[in-house]
Amino acid sequence: MAAYMVDDKMPWPALEFSSIQMGNPIVGKGGPGIPSLVVFDASGAPVAESYVNGNYVGPRKVLEDFEKMLRKTE
Repeated sequence: MAAYMVDDKMPWPALEFSSIQMGNPIVGKGGPGIPSLVVFDASGAPVAESYVNGNYVGPRKVLEDFEKMLRKTE
């Protein structure tokens, strides 16, 4: 996983799926593919995802959406 992230220049933190407790509320959010990047709000609701209506839009779209969110708070 670490090598994949380095090769694809993924700058975000990652959770190794095997290390996540199944009772964790974020497990199962996102999509079926790898990478599946999700940005959550303070209440734990996803606000940007790699999958939209079951279609893969990719992690770059999520990063763009996140940057827009940050600009709105400035």
